[in-house]
Amino acid sequence: MPRYGCPGGRRGGRGPHLRRFMEPCLLYLLHRSPGYGYDLAQGLEGLGLPGVDPSLVYRLLRAFEEAGLVESEWDTDAAAGPARRVYRLTAEGAGVLDAWVVELRETDRILHGFLAAYEEHVAPGNGGAQDDLLPEVRQEDGTGS
Repeated sequence: MPRYGCPGGRRGGRGPHLRRFMEPCLLYLLHRSPGYGYDLAQGLEGLGLPGVDPSLVYRLLRAFEEAGLVESEWDTDAAAGPARRVYRLTAEGAGVLDAWVVELRETDRILHGFLAAYEEHVAPGNGGAQDDLLPEVRQEDGTGS
């Protein structure tokens, strides 16, 4: 049964929409340069996805490898510590990243249109949703009166 309300089930939550966004982010990071799983998890923070569990990153990398989007090999030349698996983007992975970018640009266009319409609608004195709420509803949802 679908969940209604805020994404992630709470205000400000991160739901599956942001988890799915990890896919193009990881492909992008690998497009920039090959990397290790842990380093890629840290790179996600720079793209606005802080606190990602590295195990999710490794699961995605394995799925990418099975799908032919990335390839990996053991790096045994690491100066300190044990050998680590280094991941590289394949040509097929680069094509999938390109398709993601097309889709994300369209999503960005749609979201900006929605947000602009919503902000115009709820502007004070514009006859928008906040003006129509009963005083007790405004108080309950924190908009006050």
